[in-house]
Amino acid sequence: MDNQDNQQLKADLMSRMLDKATDSILLHDLDGNVIYVNESTYKNRGYTKEEFMKMNFQDINAPESSNLIRSRMKDLIKKGTVVFESTDICKDGSLIYVEVHAQIIESDDKKYVLSIERDITTRKEAEKNCLK
Repeated sequence: MDNQDNQQLKADLMSRMLDKATDSILLHDLDGNVIYVNESTYKNRGYTKEEFMKMNFQDINAPESSNLIRSRMKDLIKKGTVVFESTDICKDGSLIYVEVHAQIIESDDKKYVLSIERDITTRKEAEKNCLK
């Protein structure tokens, strides 16, 4: 196996590995344009990969989360990494609650946001029930 074949094998395995992750993995530029999503990201929200790749990450944020985007981005750029809870809107209009671990990564002098999101909807609903 030559070096090019080895690199292609590594890239293929990396892609498969990311797609099998149960958490959502999303890469976007600083303007929110989606560059990469794993299967969990689009499937858990009811989209096809093609639909999701045309979106801006702001398109999936519920209004209460959208109001916080600017301050969270400022904080992320300043610190390089942040953790917060957010609410996403699915294609069918339902909401999912997520815990977001976001960090800035750089490539070719460009900055990107890598977000790993865990669905915490069940936990949030249980918390609401306990408060009743």
